[in-house]
Amino acid sequence: MTTVIGYTCVSRRDPASNTHETELLAAGATRVFIDRDETDRISARPQWVACLHHLGEGDTLLLQRLDRLGRSERIVIRTLDDLRSRGIHIRSLTEPQIDTTTPTGGVLFQIVEALSALRRDAISENTRRGMEYARTQGRTIGRPSKLVGDQRDHLQRLRDEDGLSFTRIGEILGVDRSTASRVYRALRDGQG
Repeated sequence: MTTVIGYTCVSRRDPASNTHETELLAAGATRVFIDRDETDRISARPQWVACLHHLGEGDTLLLQRLDRLGRSERIVIRTLDDLRSRGIHIRSLTEPQIDTTTPTGGVLFQIVEALSALRRDAISENTRRGMEYARTQGRTIGRPSKLVGDQRDHLQRLRDEDGLSFTRIGEILGVDRSTASRVYRALRDGQG
C-alpha cells in the first residue's frame, strides 16, 4: 500500500507554517513533517531525516513547492535524484507538472534528470581540463605536501639507509604513516 507523506521547511518567523501543514493534509498527506529553518543542508534537517524513514518504495512525497527541499538548484536536483533512485514519487502542490505518479510528470522528471546529468558531466569535464592546463603551466594540483625539501631527503635516508618502518618515520617527521609511504613512493618513482 502506498503512502502520501508531506514535507515542508519553513522559516521560524513564517506565520503561515500551519497553513502549509493544512494544505498538505488536505491534498492527501497522511502525515506531514515540518522543519523550521534548521539548515540549508537537507541531510541535517531532523524532520527531513524522519520523513525519509517513513517513505518507502512506491510512496509519494508531497511538497508545497520544490524549493522546500533546498535553497539551491543543485541541492534540489540531488535530492530529487536520490528520491527517484529509491522509487519514491514526488508531487508538488504549486507546480502541477511535477507529479511523477503521472506519465507526463514522469517524463518531465526524466528530462530534469538528463539535464542534471549533462550539468554534472560539464562540470567534471571543465574541472579536468582546468587541471590539465594547470599542470602544463607547471602548477601543482592538490594540497601542498606536508613534507618539503630537507624533510623529504630525511625520509628517504630513514627508509633506505636506516630501514625504518613508515610508522616510525611518520612519528619522527610528525606525519601519518600513509603520508610517509606516499611521499617515499613518489620520491622512488621520480615524481617527488
